[in-house]
Amino acid sequence: MKIITRYVLSEMLQVFLVALTALTLFMLVIGLTKEAQQQGLGLLQILSLIPYVLPDAMRFAVPGTILFAVASVFGRFSSSNEIIALKAAVSVLLNNQVIFDELEVVQARETRHAQLLDGQVTTNSL
Repeated sequence: MKIITRYVLSEMLQVFLVALTALTLFMLVIGLTKEAQQQGLGLLQILSLIPYVLPDAMRFAVPGTILFAVASVFGRFSSSNEIIALKAAVSVLLNNQVIFDELEVVQARETRHAQLLDGQVTTNSL
């Protein structure tokens, strides 16, 4: 994986995991507290309900958390001008690639010319 991709994914994963944990716990506490008040449940009964309520809480928490993570990470990148720095780095890399390609063509021409002068290659084999 490219360094830039790894960097962006690690930043998004950090925000995603923290936000997912917080939002899921918030939804569980609110949902189970409401249910406990309605049913008059004890602490052990509430704790035994968590595995049953968790998938439903995750169903709502995951999409919202992904949206939040992407928006906050790219917003932070934009505010600290990291996106501009990445564009500049890519531009420099592409320019260097063009220069190296041109040098490679020139070197191939010189090698071919030297082989023609030495008689190693005939003009018919071109």
